[in-house]
Amino acid sequence: MLRRARFPLLEGGGPACLEALKGRLSLQQRPWSQEDDGTATEEGLAAPSGQAFGQEAALEIVESAPNVLGINSSVWQTNVEVMVICGVLRTSALAVARATRDALRKNLLSTDKLANLLVMQRCLPGGLTAGQVYEQHASYIVGYTAKRVAGRLLFIQHHSLQPLLVEKKRPARQQWRRQHGLPAGRPAPAEPQFISLCDVCTLPDAKFASLPAVQAAGGLPALRAFMAGLEANAGYRALQAEAEADGAHLQAQLPDDLQQAAKKRQQTAEEKSEEEE
Repeated sequence: MLRRARFPLLEGGGPACLEALKGRLSLQQRPWSQEDDGTATEEGLAAPSGQAFGQEAALEIVESAPNVLGINSSVWQTNVEVMVICGVLRTSALAVARATRDALRKNLLSTDKLANLLVMQRCLPGGLTAGQVYEQHASYIVGYTAKRVAGRLLFIQHHSLQPLLVEKKRPARQQWRRQHGLPAGRPAPAEPQFISLCDVCTLPDAKFASLPAVQAAGGLPALRAFMAGLEANAGYRALQAEAEADGAHLQAQLPDDLQQAAKKRQQTAEEKSEEEE
């Protein structure tokens, strides 16, 4: 885990600290910097944030989530580059990072997040590209573990429920009603019991299992049994392996400085994992 530096400008909060930060953000040409121990400095973070997002947008981010200043700027810069490599326009990638705060601090190169990306591409209707998934569903990619997202989507596949999986229920219901010559705004008794991506990612197990389609597939006992065997599931293991390979491929396409930063973070994470074992 990246260590966070202390930021005197933010101590005490209020308009005064934001005005002081605004002064830092105006230093457009100050290069990103960090302390010898790898923690980011206040000035080093403020300048690249101001350049990338614009001063007002950067201030808005900091005001609503001050802890983003404790993030090594190479993390969100890497995430923006990853989205660009996957086909997202740079301006759109910056907009995604601004709107989805976890996209500023979570590692999009991690196997966990890339597994979410891959499984959404494969399971959601419409054949979305990687870039489209980032633009439309970044909060789900970065906000939830692959065990939850990929695990539940594989459960849906396993029980042949994929035709009921939709990005959003309301437009899916309206489209189904129109296709069957029914008023789009009026519920129909025979309409499908859709499962939305929001259901998959956000609902606790009991509520997810209570969805009519999941109930018909065995409900909570079936879900728990499937998730208990997830680590040994061939589809899940193949997904993890592909995500790991994709992570290495994407990392190799980053600018040299971001590649080095990503390698250092990966090494630190591996060392920490070994210590915990």
